[in-house]
Amino acid sequence: MELGVTYQYKISAINAGGESEHSDQAEIFFYDPNQPKPATPSGVTITETKSITVMLEWQQVENAISYSIYRSTDPNGEFTKVANSTTPSYMDKPVEASTTYYYKISTASTGGESALSEVVSTTTEEAIEIPKVPTGLTAGEITTSAFEINWEDVAEAESYNVYRKTNEDGDYRQISSTDESAYIDESVSISDTGYSYKITAVNEMGESNLSEAIAIKMPVPGTPTELRVTMIGNNFVGLAWESNGGANQYNVYREADGEVKYLGYAKVDTFYDRTAEPNVTYTYYIKAANASGESETSNVVEVTTGYLTVLTNHMEEYVRTEDITGTAVSQLTNTLKQVKHHVERGSTNQAQKFLAKFSKQLDKAEGRENVSPPLAYAYLTHYSEALKKQLKNL
Repeated sequence: MELGVTYQYKISAINAGGESEHSDQAEIFFYDPNQPKPATPSGVTITETKSITVMLEWQQVENAISYSIYRSTDPNGEFTKVANSTTPSYMDKPVEASTTYYYKISTASTGGESALSEVVSTTTEEAIEIPKVPTGLTAGEITTSAFEINWEDVAEAESYNVYRKTNEDGDYRQISSTDESAYIDESVSISDTGYSYKITAVNEMGESNLSEAIAIKMPVPGTPTELRVTMIGNNFVGLAWESNGGANQYNVYREADGEVKYLGYAKVDTFYDRTAEPNVTYTYYIKAANASGESETSNVVEVTTGYLTVLTNHMEEYVRTEDITGTAVSQLTNTLKQVKHHVERGSTNQAQKFLAKFSKQLDKAEGRENVSPPLAYAYLTHYSEALKKQLKNL
């Protein structure tokens, strides 16, 4: 046995016919009379009184193992022990409504039990009933990250329990409690198509039945914006865009010659189309998606693949960054425009002649140091040679 601990005992009798019912409970408190008794609890207060509940608190006593709670309905009568507590607080429940109660507290330790504290009293409130079922459930602001639910106040309700199930589940589970007749569910997931909610009202007497359900559908994501081409190659296109929330993937579509093709999806705000063919004009657009479906279509971008596009883009970039200067700017730009003009008309021979002229002008510009750094000259030379080979094969 541990010193300073109260043990409860019940006895039953046994014979061939079986076991009797248990006797009344008896308590035995074990302690060492040679050790000093603990201090009497101080600061005993009643922090809350309801119709069938009284909440008490007091100051922690040094070396206390437990506390005993004594109660009476007569301040001058006998105080009966009603409970033990290992912490300096106790909820006395249930008690009678509309009744005055008096309490005293003692401390238990290895040296025994202290004297009883000063008396405190309280009168419980009038009897109440279990609250009625909440009604009037409505949806407030609904986004892909949070659902707001409101309902009418219930008389004598102290709090409300919120129950939820996904559209794919069959069982409601409690997800939260609130003191208000409103709740914002910030644990929704865009991987679910929606949720149904039920509410109960709660007081000290218990919990009401579940309310009628309200079903809320997960909104589709925000429409992607600022779709743009980030890279163009002979047979690939890089795309990037701005997301606007609520998506778990982005569906990428490509149109060419009146035919729309679904290319796949991206989990981030970029996508690389490596199935593009050279010298084809494509139109791209994006739709954000979650479990509820797709957003509206993003803006569209149009791009033509092939080495001519790559060469043109590099040329424009080097002019902008002044890596190409002087008369080389107008000479190279105009010659490349002639190449593009003849390619679009199908005059590959003329296009090859102007492309050869472009290469000569590039070599002269590099010699005059009108093309710098060397990397710019290398890129333009590489892609012009690649375009020459491509034109020869047409």
